[in-house]
Amino acid sequence: MRADGEQSRKIAGEIGDLFRSPVWSADDKQIAFLRRVYRHGEYGVEPQIEILDITSNERKVVMSQARLGPALAWTNDHLVYVLDESPPNENDSNAWSVKIDPHTGKPSGTATRLTTGPGKIRYLSSAADGRRLAYVKQSWQPDVYVARLEANGTKLQTPRLLTLDERQDLPWAWTPDSQQVIFGSDRDGAFHLFRQAPEQTTPELLVGGKEESMVPRLTPDGKAIVYLQYQPGFEGAQAVRMLRVSLTGGPPELVLEGRGLTNLQCARLPSTLCLYGQVDEKRLVFFSFDPLRGKRQEVAHLDDDIPYAYNWSLAPDGSTLAIAKARKIELTVTPDIRLLSLANHTERTITLKEWPGVSSLDWAADGKSLWVSTSTNTGTYALLNVDLQGRARPVLEQTKMVVGWAIPSPDGRYLALNLASGDSNVWMIENF
Repeated sequence: MRADGEQSRKIAGEIGDLFRSPVWSADDKQIAFLRRVYRHGEYGVEPQIEILDITSNERKVVMSQARLGPALAWTNDHLVYVLDESPPNENDSNAWSVKIDPHTGKPSGTATRLTTGPGKIRYLSSAADGRRLAYVKQSWQPDVYVARLEANGTKLQTPRLLTLDERQDLPWAWTPDSQQVIFGSDRDGAFHLFRQAPEQTTPELLVGGKEESMVPRLTPDGKAIVYLQYQPGFEGAQAVRMLRVSLTGGPPELVLEGRGLTNLQCARLPSTLCLYGQVDEKRLVFFSFDPLRGKRQEVAHLDDDIPYAYNWSLAPDGSTLAIAKARKIELTVTPDIRLLSLANHTERTITLKEWPGVSSLDWAADGKSLWVSTSTNTGTYALLNVDLQGRARPVLEQTKMVVGWAIPSPDGRYLALNLASGDSNVWMIENF
């Protein structure tokens, strides 16, 4: 289009095409960009770099690579791109440069690595003369913290770090005796499942292997966990397996499998209810399932253009489903929590009047309130205890760490917290 926005015309794009980081060539006759295809519920091709000739509208694929990152720069006759590192360093990425043949649009010669070190590169920007390259590199460190609850669950002692490694650690459950936290960690490369007591310095491995294992939850009798397993490099729409493994050890056993599985949770005895959520196009469907036999039945659903944006949690007695749309996905969403009775399917809504939205939610151990994380436009992250009338009490507020979610111990005396720290810095390379 022209600089005033007039005379716009489409130059590329079909339904399902995802584009990022368009950059101009030095002669202003070509555009390079990142493209990926999402069709029929799954990604159809690996991310690839393409070059489009503006005059002829001819497109050429420069390279296709599963580990391509989100940024591009075009410096004279070189393309600079980002590649994620191979496991176990897949949380890091670095910049590479390759000369491009202007006639074929193909790489000419061997690519050169430009950066090293931890963190992910998110943005690239080249100076007009091509002699300087600036980039933003970010690191992200989610960890598991444990904190004791006081004053009937309305106050929180200072959280204490449980996971002492430098990898991603995410809490999901406690052992039934409230002595150990069950969490996922990529300290071995793929996400595996571990358990660890607050006084322990190293965790015990529950589930290993080459696959990604996530979202471990206790079965109603507390004797086993059920969890979701993905293939390495999974996309959310591909087939997901749900497995069960005893807390005393032994091989995992398949419960069921399907596409779009996102979350699962079980009530505690005497209730035997277990639920999982499944995203299907513009619908989030809730199924009850038997953790031993895998038998399932739909119990509820909701329709939305972005169904994966919802958080939900099952009350400990299995009576009520709490559902909220995450503000981090859609900033205009209202701070509402929907409480759906699974006995008679009646529903009521509570609104967090003084807070901008819900990032995550989990029921308290006694089922009388919810643990809700939220964030403000001023950069404050908070954990709230919200009663069933909508009264919210902040128990933890942070400006230097992100508050992810809180998992209560079965006895209601502790919280396992997902807190994340990180940094973001701008770097510059000259004469590369």
